[in-house]
Amino acid sequence: MIYSDALIVLIAGGGVYASGVFAFTSGELLKLAIFAKLFAFVGVLLGGYLNDRFSSKIIILICIAVLTATVFYASIVAQTKTQFFYNAMVLSFFIGSIQSAGRVMITGLLEANDQGKGFGLFSFSGRITAFAGPLLV
Repeated sequence: MIYSDALIVLIAGGGVYASGVFAFTSGELLKLAIFAKLFAFVGVLLGGYLNDRFSSKIIILICIAVLTATVFYASIVAQTKTQFFYNAMVLSFFIGSIQSAGRVMITGLLEANDQGKGFGLFSFSGRITAFAGPLLV
């Protein structure tokens, strides 16, 4: 659940970071958001396929490693809007993949009768800890 809470920070903080550090205009932020959603969609599709082929745990661990690397790249290496934009697309792709794998993992860990409770707890934990990430940043 902790990585899920970190995704909230990445998604919410990405636009703020883009506008604050790279001076993205509202039009550029809109383009960033639209393309990010498209890349996340492709990530969901490919992540779902790879999740069936391997396991949720492997996909989640790979995604966490790549997401960590992309955050470091965005904050240390990226110097231009273009570099940040392409980095955000990689980030979005893996956010889609990790969300897909996370939900499949929850489904596999829970009994059929407890699916609603489990997903409710997963969603609730993200909501109650959503303040922690921005507060730490």
